[in-house]
Amino acid sequence: MSNIVRALICLLLLSTGLIAQESLPFKVGEKVTYNILFEKSQEVGFIEAWLASKGKFRNEDALELRFRVDTTNLLDAIYPINREQICIMSSKSGIPLYTRTVFNEEAIPREVIQDAATSYHSLLTAIYQIRAGANNIVFQENDRSYTLSWQSNYKTRLRTDIGEFETSRIEMQSSYFDELGLKKVQMYITEDERRLPVMVRFTSQKGNFTISIASLQIKIADENDVIKENNKTPDSEPSQTLQPTPKPTVKPAPYVENQPLSSDLPFSLGETLLYEITLQTQKIATVTLQVKERKLFKGKDAVLLMAEVTQSSSTFNKGDYFMSWIDPNSLIPMSFEAKLSGNLSGYSQSIEFEQDNGLAFNSSNSMRFEIPVGTHSMLSLAYALRTFKLQYQKNKLSDIRVAVLFKDKYSIVTFRPISQEPLEFDGRKIETTVVSIRTGNQKIDQAGAKVWLSNDDARLPLQFTFGKFTARLKKVQQ
Repeated sequence: MSNIVRALICLLLLSTGLIAQESLPFKVGEKVTYNILFEKSQEVGFIEAWLASKGKFRNEDALELRFRVDTTNLLDAIYPINREQICIMSSKSGIPLYTRTVFNEEAIPREVIQDAATSYHSLLTAIYQIRAGANNIVFQENDRSYTLSWQSNYKTRLRTDIGEFETSRIEMQSSYFDELGLKKVQMYITEDERRLPVMVRFTSQKGNFTISIASLQIKIADENDVIKENNKTPDSEPSQTLQPTPKPTVKPAPYVENQPLSSDLPFSLGETLLYEITLQTQKIATVTLQVKERKLFKGKDAVLLMAEVTQSSSTFNKGDYFMSWIDPNSLIPMSFEAKLSGNLSGYSQSIEFEQDNGLAFNSSNSMRFEIPVGTHSMLSLAYALRTFKLQYQKNKLSDIRVAVLFKDKYSIVTFRPISQEPLEFDGRKIETTVVSIRTGNQKIDQAGAKVWLSNDDARLPLQFTFGKFTARLKKVQQ
C-alpha cells in the first residue's frame, strides 16, 4: 500500500481513536464528522466516526465503533479511498474483539474480518488509551508491534466549523509514524469534560494534512448485527459461516532465558545502579536498583526489576525491597511487590496486574480494583521514565502524563522538563534535564519532587529529590 494511503488511514485512526470508552464521560451515540484538508485549504475527503452502541459480545461488555473514510477531488483521483469499518472492543480494556473492514474503492468490494480478540491494541484503541493517562502503549499494525508515546505541551483556543474550543495539544511519537514518513503528528482535544478531539495535523512528503471537526450529533443505533449474531441462544436459528482452513501446528522454539533487551532501550540486562539516600546532609541508606533477569513469569516473557536497601539506618532497614516483573517491550508491569519493615511496614503489598482487563489485585488485602490499561508500578516507572521524550525547551511546556499505582488506587503523574543543569558524577560534569514530578495530591506535591536525567543515550536518573530527601547516583555497574 502506498505510504500516502497508509498515512490517511493513520489520520483516520488518530481522529476516531479518542471517541470514547464506557468508563469515560462520552456518551454512546456520539457521531462526529471531520473534513480532511490538504495544505490548509483544499478539501480532499471526509471521515465519519460513530460510537454507535453497546452490548454483550460473547458474554463480554463491548462497545461498537463504526467509521468511514472517503477521499474526494484531487486526492481521490490519485489515491482513492472509500472504506467502512466496524470495530467491536472490550468496554474494560479497549482491546479489539472483532473488526470488519470493507474496501469499497476496489473494483469488487473486498471484506476483511478479524474475528478474535488480540493481545495488543490496534492503533485506534491505543490512541484513545491516552485519555486514561496511559503512555508508551504497545499496538500492532500490519503484523508488527510498535510503541506509541505522547506529551502535552501547549494549550490554545481553536476555531472550527462548529465553534471555538479551549484545547490541549498533544504530540505523538512512534516508529510507525516514522515508517509512514509522518512528522509533527499533533492532536487537539478539548479541555472540557468531553475531551473531544477537534483537530489532527501532520506533515508528510506530499505536504501538510489537517483533519478538522465539521459536525457533532448524538445518535444511538440498534444493537449491531455482529453483536446479535454472537449472542444468539441455543434455540436461535444457526447461521452459516465459513470455516477457515486449519493451519498446520508449528512447534514453538524453546524459550531461552536472559536474552538481551532491545537496543532501543537506554538500559541493558544486568545494569546495577547504586544510590545514596540522604536526609538533608545525613546519609540514611544505600539502595541498589538492578535489571536483574529475563525469564518466563506465569508463562510470559518478562524482566525482573529489583530495588533493595543494602545499607540502612533508623529510617530504612537492610533487606527491604521493591520487586516488579515487567513486559520487556512496553515496560508495563505484570506484578509488583513491596516488602518493608519498621515504620514503613504499612506500605508493604503484593500486586498482580491484569493489564488487558484494566484490573489490579492486591493479594495483601484481597482487593481487586480498576486501573487504566498501561498503569505503572513505582519501580517500572523508574525505568520507563528513561524512555520518555523529556526535553527542556525554553518558553515551551512539554508534559508527559502517566498512570501510576499507589497502594490501592492510581494517580495520574505529570512529568515536566523545567531546566537544564550540569551535575557532578564519576569525577566529571554531566549535562542533565531537570524534570518536575506532580501527582495532583497537594500534600505530596508540596515536597517538590524532581529528577535529574542525563542528556546522553543512557538517560540515567542521576538525582531524585523529595522534600528534604535526596537520592544521588554513586555507581553504575553492568
